[in-house]
Amino acid sequence: MEYPPCLNGTDKSTYLLTLRPEVALPYIIIVAVMGIVGTLGNLLIMATVGFSTCEKHIENMFIFNLACSDMLVTALVDPFAVIGVAKGMRFYDDKPGLNAALGSVCMISCASSLLSIGFIAINRYVYICNYGRYRSIFTRSTTAACCVTTWLFGVVIDAPAHVHWTSDGRVPLSARDSGLPVYGYTVFYLTAGVVVPFVVITICYVRIFIYINAAKQKVRRFTRQSAHKTLMKAIRQARMMLVIFLTYTVCWTPYLVVLYANVNRTLPHLLLLYAALFAHLHATGNFVVYGVCNKRFRDDCAALLGRLRLPCVRLKACLSHTSLLCERDCERVEEPVALNALMSCPYQEPINTNGVHHNGAVVSPAHKLTDPS
Repeated sequence: MEYPPCLNGTDKSTYLLTLRPEVALPYIIIVAVMGIVGTLGNLLIMATVGFSTCEKHIENMFIFNLACSDMLVTALVDPFAVIGVAKGMRFYDDKPGLNAALGSVCMISCASSLLSIGFIAINRYVYICNYGRYRSIFTRSTTAACCVTTWLFGVVIDAPAHVHWTSDGRVPLSARDSGLPVYGYTVFYLTAGVVVPFVVITICYVRIFIYINAAKQKVRRFTRQSAHKTLMKAIRQARMMLVIFLTYTVCWTPYLVVLYANVNRTLPHLLLLYAALFAHLHATGNFVVYGVCNKRFRDDCAALLGRLRLPCVRLKACLSHTSLLCERDCERVEEPVALNALMSCPYQEPINTNGVHHNGAVVSPAHKLTDPS
């Protein structure tokens, strides 16, 4: 990944608002809206997670961590990107430290965001496909360590940008003639920080949906309503997090293609500018995904805003203690127990609600599907 073109000094962007207002004005408006909506949305996610007091839902730590990394983009990088286009790079000429800091914040937060999505994918894979080991793997301490790891990972892959990784000894951030890091570093960042996590996340979701598809085939052999309900909840959980991943993928794919293709740094600056804009759209998109896909999150947001006595929000009785990854209340029995029991059930013939095969054979209670209720 490169540092945002609008934050690096190039003659092409110095007077962009004056020379190309038809290009600069849409950019300024879009990024400003992204920054405002994304910042408010991520703050709302963090507040909602903070008021979700159910101790069992440690997976909310990943959601909180993802919102933090996204908010750095929307609250810091986006506003200064607007300044870079609106006022020209002369604004940064006497502020090299600010320019460097913003570049690092952008790279670290984007890497942390994708790695957080990666840990969420692994979390959902273990939760749905191997629930028996879930509580031993994802304890509060290991989950916190995973969140810290996302930031350390971002710092590590950002560090080479500050140690003269260029062919002529210049620090990429100071390459004022091009505003781009050396191509080798760009490939390193994209491969380590984007492509590798993409592969891991894709593998997790492929295995999740293979597992769920196999469960669907078995559910068709049962008439018990709890089995179908459990499966539908598992599918909704996986789908929501898959949509978040696909949102990130759609936003970043054009940027990846542009940067990998820009071997000789000959692509138009405006193409880089808008590709970076589209990539940063993911930081705003997650809030929209939660609002559309998770009714429990919408209810919690309404309850939280109601506590602030906002007149436009109907006051709820209280926040439901829920996980944003799972649309369920705090329960003693977890739905994946039933789903895993379903997958391990040795019987292949349909079973009625009384535990009797359609051929008349009685099923042992030990072999019945676990009822989460």
